[in-house]
Amino acid sequence: MAREVVSVESRIEQVTVYASGARVRRVASLRAPLPPAVRFVGLPLAVIDDTVRCEVEGAPVVTAVRVGVDTPTGEPRAEESDELRAARQRVALADSEVTRLRAALEKLAAAPLIEDDPSDEAPAAWAAIVAARRELVAMRAKRELTLREQLAAALRELDDAQRALEVVIEREARASTAKAARLHEVRKYAELEIAGSGDAIVCVEYQIAAARWAPSYVARLDAEQARFELRAVVAQASGEDWTDVALRLSTAEPERFAQLPELQPQKIGRRQAEPARRGFRAPPAGADVLYSDYDRSFPRRAEPITTEIFDDSTYEGRMPAPSTVPAKT
Repeated sequence: MAREVVSVESRIEQVTVYASGARVRRVASLRAPLPPAVRFVGLPLAVIDDTVRCEVEGAPVVTAVRVGVDTPTGEPRAEESDELRAARQRVALADSEVTRLRAALEKLAAAPLIEDDPSDEAPAAWAAIVAARRELVAMRAKRELTLREQLAAALRELDDAQRALEVVIEREARASTAKAARLHEVRKYAELEIAGSGDAIVCVEYQIAAARWAPSYVARLDAEQARFELRAVVAQASGEDWTDVALRLSTAEPERFAQLPELQPQKIGRRQAEPARRGFRAPPAGADVLYSDYDRSFPRRAEPITTEIFDDSTYEGRMPAPSTVPAKT
């Protein structure tokens, strides 16, 4: 039985750029009931698989993370900025309002002005009938006039929204060089297995190697004053659009443990002799029992020790004969 996997749309919330590489943070909102697995699709091919992390805000938890390669089935959309998304939403709302007003006018025009009376009662006086019809015609004309005025305003709003959308699209096309994946190009995805229930906000972070930044210094001279500016040049070729994304620049190395070096003291002045290194090293503990097994297997023999005894009282310029004394064992 195949499990249910739902693809979710995510947006880039923050990018941390290093001297070599970058870490991208994507966010997606999930509504209950949650599927057993979700996919963050459209990730660049430059994603380093073993750097993918996830974080969940809410009751659910992520039990497993898997990164795979996916071939797009259609033309994927480029990453949209908040301004472009708002412009598209404005056009959609204006278009729906125009459609609603046109449908109301068509319904009003198709409605009959006079209908047959199905009751058996006697008709009213002719003067009352004429007055009622005049009032009905006036009411209908007033309603039609109001709808046409609203339709004209909605058409103007739709025209302005479409022009604003074209301006935003053109501006973003000039400002960004992001390239969307074609049908023959592959993308990566991050699949998360989720356990629990309730709404959640899922954040996925991954590292890419196709990005870097470099500092740029500018000095402005004004008479006797000088002002220095520090700028940054960011370059990336991952295929993602980083327009209107919060950027952070870091001088550290990504995903690497750095240990502080041990600094040697530097003295300024007359050179001094280096202190001699200590050569003594205490014997290890238990050295006396190191060869106890050998001593038990091969006991040493007791041999007599020959010593010479001199008697000062009988010494007359010649050496006395040596005497043999057995050694104590």
